Amino acid sequence: MSEEQILLGSLSQDLFRIANFIASGSVKAAERFWVESRKWLLALEKYEQPDYLAKILQRLRQMEFEVESREQAELILTYGVIIQSLVCHKKTPV
Repeated sequence: MSEEQILLGSLSQDLFRIANFIASGSVKAAERFWVESRKWLLALEKYEQPDYLAKILQRLRQMEFEVESREQAELILTYGVIIQSLVCHKKTPV
């Protein structure tokens, strides 16, 4: 597994955590993992991504975090699932 795939996998796991913490009302934990996800996004900037993945990462970078938003939690969870699927099925650059 490449460093890029590890970064993407770590990002997807943090996105899952954020969505779950929002759903359970754990505001501080959700905010903490939001900060962590920003670190993964920053580290991923040095890699060139396919367009479909680059769009998702860009949307995450531009997203204003709203800890009370269930809609945003669902979107974050969706992005996490997509990223995890891409990593697990090796649809990301090696």
